[in-house]
Amino acid sequence: MMHKAVKRYFSCLFGIGLSLILSLCTATVHGQVVTDESISKAWLREHLQPQTPRLIFDIETEQLLAEKLTTDAHIQQIYQHIKAYADYCLQLPPLTYQKRGRRLLSVSREALQRMLALAMTYRMEQQPEYLHRLEAELLTVAHFPDWNPSHFLDAAEMATAVGLALDWCGKDMAPDILKASKNALLEKAIKPGIGITWENWWWVSEHNWNLVCHGGLAIAALAIFEEEPDLASYTLNRTVERFPLGLLPYQPDGAYNEGPGYWFYATNYLTLTISAFESAVGTGFDFLEVPGVARSAEFSEMTAGPSGDYYNYFDASTKGYHNFQHIGLLSWFGQRGGFRPPKEALEQAIADIPPPEQQSKGRFSTLYLLNLLRLSEDAPEIKREPVWLAQGDAPLVVFAPRQPDGLYLAAKGGSANDNHANMDAGSFILEWKRTRFAIDLGNQDYYELERTIGVDALWNRAQNSPRWDLLTKNNFGLKSACSHKPSKRKRVVSPSK
Repeated sequence: MMHKAVKRYFSCLFGIGLSLILSLCTATVHGQVVTDESISKAWLREHLQPQTPRLIFDIETEQLLAEKLTTDAHIQQIYQHIKAYADYCLQLPPLTYQKRGRRLLSVSREALQRMLALAMTYRMEQQPEYLHRLEAELLTVAHFPDWNPSHFLDAAEMATAVGLALDWCGKDMAPDILKASKNALLEKAIKPGIGITWENWWWVSEHNWNLVCHGGLAIAALAIFEEEPDLASYTLNRTVERFPLGLLPYQPDGAYNEGPGYWFYATNYLTLTISAFESAVGTGFDFLEVPGVARSAEFSEMTAGPSGDYYNYFDASTKGYHNFQHIGLLSWFGQRGGFRPPKEALEQAIADIPPPEQQSKGRFSTLYLLNLLRLSEDAPEIKREPVWLAQGDAPLVVFAPRQPDGLYLAAKGGSANDNHANMDAGSFILEWKRTRFAIDLGNQDYYELERTIGVDALWNRAQNSPRWDLLTKNNFGLKSACSHKPSKRKRVVSPSK
C-alpha cells in the first residue's frame, strides 16, 4: 500500500497538473515564416559548396574525426562499432525489394544503415572492399522497380541513404554506378515527390512525415544539383518553404505533440536536414530558432521517469531513454545549446551498443558520432527540472523528483485528432521508488493492426471508426500496475463491437 502522506502528495500534484493541462488544451499555435529567401538556381550557385563531400561529413569534419580517433576514447569506441558493422555488411546478401504490407520502409532503413557505415569506414580506412560493397548496395537499390512512393517515407529514407553515400564517396566511385545512382535519385525520389498526386498529401502535413519526406528530398536534391539544377532548386526551395509546417508539433515549448517515440523519428530528420543545409549552403534557415524546437531536447529528458521508461503516449515505446540514439540527438542540440549529455549515460549507451548482427536500429549511428565531435568538454550536463510545463496542441506537465526514488508524475492533454493520438487526453503516469504504478499499454504493430481491421479503418479518426474498438487506441488503455518492467505487459486488441 502507498503511504498516506504520499497519497496526499500525489493527489495534490495531480490536481495541480490536471488543472494546468485542461487550461492549456484549447491553446492554438500558428506557424511562422522562417525565411523569405528564395532558393533559386542563382542563389544555390552562389551559396552551394562547389566540392563534395559537402553534406555533414565534409573534409573538415573528416579531419576532426581522424584527430579525435587518436585522442578521445569515446569516439574511438563508437567508431569501432561502426566499422564492425561495416565489416558485417561485407558478408550480408544483397538487399531485396520486399514489402511488408504496404511498406518498403524496413528495406530503406537497412539500406541507410549499411550505406552510411560503409561510406564512413571507407573514408577513414581507404580500403577498397568497403567502397566496392557500397557500390554494390547502390546499384542494387538503383535497380529496384521503385522506392515505394505510395508510402513516401520509404522513398525519402532511401533517398537519404543514396544521397549521403554519393556525396561522401562519389568521387571514388565507378562512373557508371555514380550515374545510375544519381538517376535513381531523380526518377525514384525527386520526380515522384514533386508529382501532383493524392499520394503526396504530405507536402503540407504538420507532423513527422513533413520532416522525413522533405528532408530526404533535400538530401537528394543537394546530391544531384549539378546534373539537374532546375528540379533540384525547385525541390530545395519547396523544402525551405514547407519544412516549417513540420515544426508546428514542437511549438511553443518543446513538447512534441506526437509523443516521445515520434520525437525521435522526426528529430532525426530535423537535425539531419539542418546539418546538411549548414554544411552545403552555410545556413540552417533558422529552423532551430522556431519556438520549441531547441527546447524539445528537454522534452526528451523530462518524459522519462526515474525507472528509465518513457511516458509512452501517442504510439510511443517505453524504451529509448539515454540509449545511443538519444545521446546522439542530445549531442546535436548540445553543440548548439551549450550543454552535454550526462557522461555516465554516454558511457552506458556505448557499452549497450549491440554486436553487428543485432544492430537493426542503428541507421543514424554515423551521424551521432559526428554530433559528438564538437561537444565542448567544459559544457554542463543537461539538467532535469523539478517541474516542466509545455503548452501546445498536446500540452504536458511533469513533476520530477529531486531524488531518483521520489515521486514522478506526468500528465497530458491533447485531442483524438492529433497525429497518432489514442483518445488519451488527460492520461498520466506515476512512478515512486522507480516503480511505475500507472502505465499506458503502448503501441501495437501497425502492419498487424492493418491486417486485422484494414488500413483505412486503422487510420480513420471518425466518431464511429473501428479504430476506437482497439484497446490501445481508445480511452480504456490506461492501467494500474505495480511492475518494474511495465513495458513488457501483454498488449491486447479488443474484439470488434
